Amino acid sequence: MRWAYATTSPSSQTGSVTGALIPLEGSIIPVVEGMFMEGAAHHAIVPGFDPALMATTAAWAVFGAARRWHQTPDRIPAEEMAEKIEIMVKPIFLNRFE
Repeated sequence: MRWAYATTSPSSQTGSVTGALIPLEGSIIPVVEGMFMEGAAHHAIVPGFDPALMATTAAWAVFGAARRWHQTPDRIPAEEMAEKIEIMVKPIFLNRFE
């Protein structure tokens, strides 16, 4: 199942398409990656570590866990799930910075 939302986007034929479907992850993942990259810029990186790969990995992990939570019937409150996601994703960041 792919999530999508309606938007206005450019089209090579008509100049714009209103209501075109763009996969949801395509709009969320880059934003979350950017947030992680911005945070990484404030820390000294361990030599040989790729902050872009870390940001991508963590962003997909957060998105996947949040999507799974959203698809779960009788799901727990968002705040509880956010804590669980943090516990799962935090190790990606540990020992990557000096």
